[in-house]
Amino acid sequence: MTSKKLTYSLTAAAAALLMFQPLFAADENTAVVADAAPASSGIPLYSGGVGEEMDYIKSVEHEYDLKLLFTEANGTFLADLPVSIRDKKGDTIVSTVTKGPILLVNLPAGTYNVTATDGNISREQKLTLSSNSLRTYQIRFPTHQDEIP
Repeated sequence: MTSKKLTYSLTAAAAALLMFQPLFAADENTAVVADAAPASSGIPLYSGGVGEEMDYIKSVEHEYDLKLLFTEANGTFLADLPVSIRDKKGDTIVSTVTKGPILLVNLPAGTYNVTATDGNISREQKLTLSSNSLRTYQIRFPTHQDEIP
């Protein structure tokens, strides 16, 4: 199994919760958002989606215009993917590496090209966003075969 795969198993979920424990404050009802940051171009974005972080994402996704979900064809979540978003002129306006299977981005209305890469496979998605409306796109990659030691 590759390090990019996040599975639904209890073991992986427990490990993910332990790994992301610093994201949550001492007050268990208040999440500290360590991964919310503007991209280099000043475009607000948030990447994550592990464990309890999904509740946070659901609570803030309405503040964004674009929600990208990265999975394998079988539905297994992917993370650590380089992603770039180009405007209709071809200028790169977002360049980031995902920290989880979800990337939220706040973009003005318009047409964009999203490129995501998993290993040596890239996927490109052309999309159109309208004002004040969250659009969700799932970008699927081939299913990784479990590596046999």
